[in-house]
Amino acid sequence: MIQKCPSCGKEYRSAKTITVFGCCSHKTRRTVEGYLVKIKKPAEEPYQLPPPKPDTSNEPGSVLYRILKDVFGVNLKPGCGCHKLRDEMDTLGVDGCEREFTRLVDRLKENAKAYSWLESFGAALNAVRNGALSWLDPFHPWESILRHAIESSRQLKVKDADLDDTKD
Repeated sequence: MIQKCPSCGKEYRSAKTITVFGCCSHKTRRTVEGYLVKIKKPAEEPYQLPPPKPDTSNEPGSVLYRILKDVFGVNLKPGCGCHKLRDEMDTLGVDGCEREFTRLVDRLKENAKAYSWLESFGAALNAVRNGALSWLDPFHPWESILRHAIESSRQLKVKDADLDDTKD
């Protein structure tokens, strides 16, 4: 049986008569063999990631972001917290990230829970393909990734400073 919502005209298919619809901020209920079954609201717009800021910075968060994206091939997921961590690490700078190292590693581990084991395995394979074994510690991967990002940031800043000195 197909019925239309009296408010918006959306069509619903059900076995029995529907009295309350799920669109137009109504709750949907239908009776199936004497039981009341709640039907989820229609899907809302999917969460969109905020537009990423340009990753031209050599701050530790931006370097970490590029490592995860380029070396590990990680595609950011909504709700993983990667943008917030990147911005926080950029604000802290190299010295601040070294001071907050343990807390930042915990945040990385927490963010990684948004990814399935298959996505994590694919990221590990990408790391091997892209030559990360020279600096990646398989027994402490999060610590080694963060340490590499901080050290790379420090080296890039030194190079930038050297380039600025030669221009003058």
